[in-house]
Amino acid sequence: MSSENLEGSLTPEQQELADLRTENAELKRKNAELKKQAELALVDPDLEIYNKRGMMRMAEVLLPRDEAGGSAEKDLAPAERPPIAVAMFDLDDFKKFNADYGHLKADEVLKDAAAVLKEAAKVLKASVRGGDVVARFGGEEFVAIFQNTTDEAIDKAFLDEETGRLRIGFMSLINGKEVRVSFSGGVTQVKPSETFKDFKDILERANQAMREAKKRGKDQIIYSVDQAS
Repeated sequence: MSSENLEGSLTPEQQELADLRTENAELKRKNAELKKQAELALVDPDLEIYNKRGMMRMAEVLLPRDEAGGSAEKDLAPAERPPIAVAMFDLDDFKKFNADYGHLKADEVLKDAAAVLKEAAKVLKASVRGGDVVARFGGEEFVAIFQNTTDEAIDKAFLDEETGRLRIGFMSLINGKEVRVSFSGGVTQVKPSETFKDFKDILERANQAMREAKKRGKDQIIYSVDQAS
């Protein structure tokens, strides 16, 4: 029996029910698409980690807030809040890729650079726990937000037993050659008294520590000296 004959054989009530089911299915499809678009707005589609906007949204969720309607942790005394750390990572000498391989075609340089960024995001995600946040801050800079963690736990995650230093890096194929790509990183603990409104200052401490790592020779992770309560 054809679909036309089938539709014609439906009673008015059955036809109305069929139409409602079709409309419901279409609404579900549109809602799923809207949800996907909203998620993509917070995620870097190429690196599959949060973008800067997504990082700010997650920081707002994870850090205590002062205003009414904030996170549940805002009601805890500062000393009782679970420790949170924030780190900023920057790929070392990333801008030199264009200079070192300037003889290549521009699209080949961009392809290699994109591959390095994607691998960097993958390595950072693998270095943190499932509940932690990794985001692309901009360019070749990344931010990680560690939940309920301590300096000792971060030490363990990033300790290079071969060198005895805190560092993170990976091998990447550039112009057909295996090249070690490293990060400079800076870590700061969120102070017990700090809330989401202080996140800019927290990021700046991590950024200053990262810059100090650059000055000390790169390829290392150091802590902010300003971590007092």
